[in-house]
Amino acid sequence: MYNEKYINDFEEKKYLDYLGNRWALKEIADSYINQYSNPTYDCTIAFKESLDHYILKQIKTNPDFLKTQYFKNYLAYINYTFSKRINSANTQLEYNTNIIFSDSITKNIILSYYNDTTRNKLIEIIEENENRIKYVSDKLFSGKKVSQLEMDFIGDYLYTKKDLNSALYHKYIEYLLNNIKGDDQINNSPQIIAAYIAYLPKVFGDGCEHSRILLTNGYSSSKVSSILPSVLNDIIKKETGKSNSDRTVKNLKLYSCGDKYISISKKELYLSLSSDKSLDISRTTNFKDLYWISMVCFHELTHQYQNRQMRNKKFNSSGFSIILKMLINNKNDYDNNHDSYEMEIEADEISWKKMYDFIVKYRLRNSNAEKREYIIEQLKKCQKNQKSVYARRTFLTRQDDNNQELSFFQNDMSFIKNNLKNNSDFFNGFKKARKLYPMLQKVFTESGEIDPTLLLKENITSTDRYEIDNNIMGSEIATYILTSNYDSLKEHIIQDNLTESQIQNLMLNIYNSYHLEKMYVEALSQVTLQKFQKEDEDIKYYFDFKTYEDTTHHFNFNNIRDKYLEKFKSVAFLVYKERELINIIKRRYPNYNVENYANQKYAIWNYYDMFNYLYKASNGVIELSEIEDIVNKFEVMGDSILTELASKTREITTPTINLNSKFNR
Repeated sequence: MYNEKYINDFEEKKYLDYLGNRWALKEIADSYINQYSNPTYDCTIAFKESLDHYILKQIKTNPDFLKTQYFKNYLAYINYTFSKRINSANTQLEYNTNIIFSDSITKNIILSYYNDTTRNKLIEIIEENENRIKYVSDKLFSGKKVSQLEMDFIGDYLYTKKDLNSALYHKYIEYLLNNIKGDDQINNSPQIIAAYIAYLPKVFGDGCEHSRILLTNGYSSSKVSSILPSVLNDIIKKETGKSNSDRTVKNLKLYSCGDKYISISKKELYLSLSSDKSLDISRTTNFKDLYWISMVCFHELTHQYQNRQMRNKKFNSSGFSIILKMLINNKNDYDNNHDSYEMEIEADEISWKKMYDFIVKYRLRNSNAEKREYIIEQLKKCQKNQKSVYARRTFLTRQDDNNQELSFFQNDMSFIKNNLKNNSDFFNGFKKARKLYPMLQKVFTESGEIDPTLLLKENITSTDRYEIDNNIMGSEIATYILTSNYDSLKEHIIQDNLTESQIQNLMLNIYNSYHLEKMYVEALSQVTLQKFQKEDEDIKYYFDFKTYEDTTHHFNFNNIRDKYLEKFKSVAFLVYKERELINIIKRRYPNYNVENYANQKYAIWNYYDMFNYLYKASNGVIELSEIEDIVNKFEVMGDSILTELASKTREITTPTINLNSKFNR
């Protein structure tokens, strides 16, 4: 059956315009026929596929379409494509792969327009191809070795047919991942890689199953109405000499065209079929293999997933990260700080989750005892890389045009507030965006202020009461309110008549925010904070940041100890505010058992843990003067929990005390 998403990627007028132009159809066909030897533009390949689905829909739903000149032109175009598209196995596959031949009814309708001699010849070729496909399929399923010619042939068949649910496709991917060795006679080819990457949306899932990953020339043409290579070539010639940012047809090599399809340049696909060195680092371009291209595709698919989440009424980090980037809309900033945007960090993080599942399903479940241990090591690398990505949020630092280092979310909020006050175009754009995206209505008031009562209205920091790491952007917003809008929040708690449910939301949002900060630091410590011990010496710690060598960032790891101090203070102050609000709530709402929603031990444990991470990063040397502002605030509050934490902190940071005695739970 036709795919509505493919059809909706182009307006109907475009289908009719090109169906009415035989010369344009021929140019599309020629580009499609030569797609492996001379890859064409993303929109050309995507349109060819979408046009086939459009025709199938017309045949199924509009019988009168068969009488039109559009249909006659399509028949001539598809027959021309069939006659010219001869692959390396000297076979003509168009009638075996085209969606209009997916069932016997439409197949017979098309064939009925040919004379008997031609029709019989076509049927003979179709059946011969099916026999070839079955022959190679049997070899794959029986575990026999498959030749280069056979891999290319089946790769071409699978890529152009795009039946991602077929058992043959599944087996082909398994064979690539498990049966290709360095000394094999199977080499990389456009057909093999095109088939491989086109299957990855099926692996990714999460509503992206019908996304398309296309082998192209690497040029983005999303802002140009034409899909004809000749037109796009002329535009490129005219734009020679312009900077890439000023061009309408850009050489991006790899990108996601909105929510439509993903384009990967053939030039990016000179990669190893047998190596897995890309698993050794969380983000790399130095080692290109099947796992590298998988990670890259999963990353782009995550962006498509994020785009679909933007209009979700329920607060979610994926969608809000895109909305925030859209509001900032600063290309120079995005280029300079690309790897530090939350949407990019999440895309890398999800990529490693998907890679882990991918290896489990397509390698581990099919492995023997000999291979199993090696595959488990691959899975451990995926987990470490995911943790490395997760930990990047600890040292995010934006670099502005003057090379100043800035806090990301705080800076974003300042930018939005300043532009809402001083830029009428920005204010009008913000109002339109607020109508389109329910999450913006939740977070910002009409005047552009972050609503502090948001922390009372719902739990924005997790997807439910128990998961604490799902809404990263929600925790950023909560932390911002608890720092920049804290007095306003406190005023609402004192003056409003709050329900017990609202108090529960507040406590969950506060706890999840400081606990997430701790989780980032914990992840960073596990990735980078190594320990060694020389004979007769205390344990020493050092940092290993090799996993971030290929990740663009603006943080100086020589100052990593300062980052641990900053994060310790952040958690400590959020714990302080939690305890302050608890005491206010106890007085204001004595009937609400607020301690049920803010267990005392969690505040203590998180404070202890953060102190211990700082202790390790400091090699056991923490000066009281560095954190005395926190200790003083804890003591002045008069809260028993804070008093206990302050007392123990003073003990441990006193020089006469053995510094090997850290906080213990």
